[in-house]
Amino acid sequence: MSTQQQPVEAESSVEGLTRREAGRWLVAALGAAACRVVPGFAAQQVPALSSVMTVRGPVKPKQLGFTLPHEHVLITHIGPAVDLTDEDLAARELGLYRAAGGRTLVCMTNIGIKRDPPALRRISDRTDLQIVMGAGFYKDKWQTPETRALSTEALLEIMLRDLQKGADGTEVRAGVLGEIGVGHPRTEFEERVLRAAARAQRATGVGMIVHFDIAIPLAEHMEALDILESEGASLTRVAISHLLPADNGPQHLEALARRGCFLAYDFFGIEVWIRKLAKTSLDTHVEAIRRQIDKGLLKNLLFSQDVCSLKQLVANGGYGYAHIIRNVLPKLRAAGVTAGQIDEITVQNPRRLLAGV
Repeated sequence: MSTQQQPVEAESSVEGLTRREAGRWLVAALGAAACRVVPGFAAQQVPALSSVMTVRGPVKPKQLGFTLPHEHVLITHIGPAVDLTDEDLAARELGLYRAAGGRTLVCMTNIGIKRDPPALRRISDRTDLQIVMGAGFYKDKWQTPETRALSTEALLEIMLRDLQKGADGTEVRAGVLGEIGVGHPRTEFEERVLRAAARAQRATGVGMIVHFDIAIPLAEHMEALDILESEGASLTRVAISHLLPADNGPQHLEALARRGCFLAYDFFGIEVWIRKLAKTSLDTHVEAIRRQIDKGLLKNLLFSQDVCSLKQLVANGGYGYAHIIRNVLPKLRAAGVTAGQIDEITVQNPRRLLAGV
């Protein structure tokens, strides 16, 4: 078995590193000791990063500020009546988020749903918004036959290119792995992507955001995490997307948190497009989140909106990218969630996901 396929051991990993790099590994190891991990699963660690790559270049982790970890700026995935393809409209909508206090946004559009690195850089310039672009592959259904035929090693090579050199023939680099598409049921191609993403994380130290279909059984979440961990991924730098705080159930969510991963509640406001997600109210979700904080899951939580359709934009009557800032956070404060806890979820946790700091 090659070194790429073997889990990294903390003791041997320090060999050959500079003093500064070794220090980062020590910090990561100490962090692992504080993580809650189910017995029988050995947590892997990747070193913390001194910077996070945005489409305009690297920024220090402390510069990230308020961060939305799962959004789409431009995306082609359903059809013209849904897709976000207008660069000028995107800049206007993101300007509203920036004006409300947003500082960083993670764009999860990657291979299969028409990533556009130069457009992301232009939009970032126009809005002065820090945009972190995703590397990797969306779900099987959205890929070409040629992409589906790629080996794990070939998929890894593409991810590393996107992260280290530039994506899609440009010099614009990705800064996170995601959204790594896993469908229901998971396909063989999607398993190869998971394995490649885990190896890419080990090689680069970046965070990972994994797409799962809505309301899948806990076993499917756990199986995917097992695959990532078997390839040496650090689950403390992995976010599970598309969870519903009031619907997935406390035992489901707590079981995932015990693996050390982030729980991404990234469907705030999306009910304007996907009506079946409107079955519970925002107040219900807020109360569920408050209970999870009380149970000690504060450091596992992430908030986002997964803006990915025209109906979600302010111009079309939706909530837009500032929904969490303008509407969700006031309800959390009214429910007794403190300013420090909100900062943990919206600033510190995204920083830990993206940089490990």
